Amino acid sequence: MPPSQQTPLPAPCADAVPGADVFLGCSTAGVLTPDMVKTYGRQAPHLGPVQPGAEIRPEVAKAARPDRTIATGRSDSPNQVINVLCSVHLPWRAGLRPTGITEAMKLACVRQIADPAKADISDEVVTAYPGKELVFGSPDYPIPHAL
Repeated sequence: MPPSQQTPLPAPCADAVPGADVFLGCSTAGVLTPDMVKTYGRQAPHLGPVQPGAEIRPEVAKAARPDRTIATGRSDSPNQVINVLCSVHLPWRAGLRPTGITEAMKLACVRQIADPAKADISDEVVTAYPGKELVFGSPDYPIPHAL
């Protein structure tokens, strides 16, 4: 839907955004405005993994708050995090067909995200993201990139 046809959040939802410690989007495209993003709390990350359209386009959110981590579910955007953070689906894709998610599986996923965060950035990642200065934990590199 073109931005001009998108509906902003109703007033009660918009009232919840100012001063927010984090924004975790789980709704639909076009419900946030740049002015809403500007009201986030100090260093509040914006996590908008909704696909195909997040609550606000990542480049629009970043323009509104360049000091914030803006993460997205879009593979064509910087800070695409959904494939890394949602990797728990891999046992099903591998044909293992587990009947549930165990504590061991959760810990394995956390370790698979945390271990690369503590390691030096590999030459493969540097090559895959030419011209980018990757400093882990910075607004533009909040979690290790997937290859």
